[in-house]
Amino acid sequence: MIKNKDKKMKKLFSSISLRTVFVIPFIIQIVSAVGIVSYLSFKNSQKAIREITQELREEITSRATQYVGDYLEIPHTINTLNDSAFNINILNVKNPEKIRDYFWEQVKLTPKINTIQIGIHEQEKYIGVGRTDGKLVYKISDPLTTQREFQSYAIDERGRPTKKVSGRPNYQMRLRPWYQESFQSQISTWSLYIFFSHKTLGMTLSKPVYNESGKLLGVTGIDITLEEIGDFLKNLRVGRTGKIFIIERDGNIVASSTGEQPFLSQGEDLVRLNATDSQISTI
Repeated sequence: MIKNKDKKMKKLFSSISLRTVFVIPFIIQIVSAVGIVSYLSFKNSQKAIREITQELREEITSRATQYVGDYLEIPHTINTLNDSAFNINILNVKNPEKIRDYFWEQVKLTPKINTIQIGIHEQEKYIGVGRTDGKLVYKISDPLTTQREFQSYAIDERGRPTKKVSGRPNYQMRLRPWYQESFQSQISTWSLYIFFSHKTLGMTLSKPVYNESGKLLGVTGIDITLEEIGDFLKNLRVGRTGKIFIIERDGNIVASSTGEQPFLSQGEDLVRLNATDSQISTI
């Protein structure tokens, strides 16, 4: 039995050529090498994709940060100029017409600004010039002349108010976030909230202003809407399906590339939209 088995093995090996004996191991080595190279290439491709993706994220983040930084710098410049104007009596709270004309010139020359305003502390009077539906308007609220109604007037080519275009009752200037935060802190502060006149989300850079003797006159504020930041984010491409969000630490959405409004309607009120309540599933 064993002899027959040995004979069969000898017959099998005698039928295999010497060339085959050497070629088969060589082919196995080539296949193994190709497999290893393919695996390494796959791993390197994954690494390259991750690196490119990370670089793309960093570039987009950098562009968004730069844009927002430049956008927010404009209110700082205007507030500094206005602070100096009140401090050296170029502007006087007893001359609202001159304040109106001064603000009108600034808003007209600065398209990115929505509203420039002052809340005069002792009089509880509000004076502002801003944009509504792309047109410049004069805004005023006064306990005496308007009975605290927040009134908006169309402005002609010389900056003079013409007809009344809207009115909202019971405007409490001293209770507005932009006024309160700066008045209490006595420093420049940013406030992010839903605007009283536009019912849209925006930010105000407010600053307390003083006369030349150091007496507090009131608080100036520069309004910017967040719609323009959202429009900028929409134009940043993040692959085919990528989206960009700017979110506060408490989870409230500031702006995004999705077009989703960063606030919700609750009856007649608007409330901030938290990321957990967003309709965008990828957030």
